Amino acid sequence: MAPSSSSSSSVLSQDQATLTSILSTMSIESTNSSADQADQNIRHATFLTSEIASKVSSVATNKSSLRRLLDRFTFLASAATKVADSNRKLLISSALLAAAKNLVETIEKLSNAKFMYSYVNKDTINSRIAVLSQSLHSIANDLSLAVQLDQSEWAQEDREDRRLDLEELDHTLQHLVDNDYKILNALELQRVEYLEAIDALQKGLVDHIQKMTAANGASNSDKGKEVGKEKDMDRIFMERALACLRRSTTTDPTSPTAPTTPPPWTLTSWEIDIHSPPIATGGFAEVLSATWLSHTRVAIKRLHLKLETSRLRQDFLREVNTWHPLRHPHILPLLGACATAERPFMVMPFMERGHALQYLDSVPQEDLEPHGIRVLYQVSLGMQYLHSRGVVHGDLKAVNVLIDAHGTAHIADFGFASLKQFTTTRKTSAAAASSQSFGGTLRWMSPERLQGSPLSQPVDTYAFAMLAYEIVSHGEVPLTEIPDALVYQAVVHNNVRPQWPSGSAFRKTGPAVWRILLLRGLEEGC
Repeated sequence: MAPSSSSSSSVLSQDQATLTSILSTMSIESTNSSADQADQNIRHATFLTSEIASKVSSVATNKSSLRRLLDRFTFLASAATKVADSNRKLLISSALLAAAKNLVETIEKLSNAKFMYSYVNKDTINSRIAVLSQSLHSIANDLSLAVQLDQSEWAQEDREDRRLDLEELDHTLQHLVDNDYKILNALELQRVEYLEAIDALQKGLVDHIQKMTAANGASNSDKGKEVGKEKDMDRIFMERALACLRRSTTTDPTSPTAPTTPPPWTLTSWEIDIHSPPIATGGFAEVLSATWLSHTRVAIKRLHLKLETSRLRQDFLREVNTWHPLRHPHILPLLGACATAERPFMVMPFMERGHALQYLDSVPQEDLEPHGIRVLYQVSLGMQYLHSRGVVHGDLKAVNVLIDAHGTAHIADFGFASLKQFTTTRKTSAAAASSQSFGGTLRWMSPERLQGSPLSQPVDTYAFAMLAYEIVSHGEVPLTEIPDALVYQAVVHNNVRPQWPSGSAFRKTGPAVWRILLLRGLEEGC
C-alpha cells in the first residue's frame, strides 16, 4: 500500500530536521576547531616572542625599534584573543604567527651578528624593520573593527625610535673613533678579512657621501662632515676605520686615503647570507645558495684558490670586468663579485631548474624534443651575443647552461680560463690527456685546443656541437667509449667524432640537428 501524502510529508519533515541537526553540529565543530587553532596560533606566537625578547639587548643596532615591535606584538596578541568571530580570529592569529616568526628570525640573526655586519647592512636592516612594522600595522587594521586601536601615535613612535637608534649608533661610533684598538676590537675581524673590510667600508663611504651630498647640497670636502650642527659620525668612523685597516695591512701601503669609487660590481661577504652545504663542488669552485639584501635568493660561486699573486688577482678582475656589463636574455648575469675575500666569490641569480641535463630529465618524454631544441636555440643566441662582444666562453657544455624557473636557458661559467688552469693544473698536451686532472672538459675540446692553441671562437663552435650531442643523446658524454689516455690520439690524429646516438628521442629534428649543428660545428672546429 502506498503511504499517504500526510505520512510522506511527516517523514520528510523528520529527515529535514535530522539533516539540519547534523549540519548544525558540523558547523559548531568547525567553529570550535577554528577557535582552537586560533588560540593555539596566538599561544605559539606569544611564546616565540617572549623567548627572544631577552636577546634584543645583545643586538648592535636598532634596539629601540625592535623593542617597540615586541611591545606592539604583545598588545596585538592580547587584542586578538578577544575577537569573537572564529574564522576572522583564525586569519588574524595566522598573520600574528607569521609576523612572530619573522620578528624572531630577525632578532636572532642580529643578536648573533658582529658589529661589522650590522654596520655595513644598517640600511638593509632598517628596511627589514620597516617591513616588520608594516605587517603589524596590517594586523592592527584587521583588528580595528573589534578593538579600538590608536594607530595615530604609531608613526610618531616610529620616528622617535629611529631617532633613539641613531643617537645610540652615533654614541657608539664616537667612542670607537678614539683609537685604532677600539675600532679593530669592535669590528672583530680576522687579519685575512682586512682587505675585504676595506672594500666594504670604501663602498659604504662613497655611497654615504653621495647620499649626504644629494640630501644637503654639501660638497665632498671636509665641510661635508658637518650635518647641520651635528658631526657626520658615519663618515668620520668609516674614514678612520679605513685608515686603521690600511695601517694594519702591508699588502698595499700606497692605497689612497681619499674616498675612491669601487668597481660597480663590488660586493662583500657581509652583504650575503650564505646557506650550507654547497649545491655543487668542482675542482675550480663550489656553488652555494645564498640570500642577498635579506630577501633575494642568489647563487654564490666561491673559488677554492686565494688570489695570492698579482697575476691571479689581475686575471680575476679582468674576467669579472668582462662578465659584469654583459646583458642578454640567455647570458647568466653577474650581480656582483668580491676579489678581496679570503676565498673570492661571484654572485649570480639562482637558477631553479638546474643545468640543461637536469632540466631535460624533468621534462615528459613526449616534450623532450621541442624543449631540447629550444635550449639549443637559446644557447646559440647567447653564444652569438658573446662572440659579437669579443668574448670566448672556453668551457661550453650542458652543465654550464643553467635553466631558470620559466625554462629559459642561460649560459654560465664562461671566462676564468687561466684561473681554472691554475686550480686544476690542466695542460693541453698529449701527456696531460691521460691525467684525471684534465676533467670532463677533455672530450669537449677541439683538436686545435688539445694541441695547445689559445681560446678562439671556433673552439666554442666545436664545444657547441658536443653540447648538441649531449642534448640529443640524453646526456651521454661525447666519445665515452674512448679511454681518456687515447682521446688526444683519436681526436687529433685519427679525426674520430661522435656518431648519431641510437634511440634518440629527436626523431623529427634529428637529421637537421646532426647536419647543421654537429657536422658543421665539428668541421669548423677542425
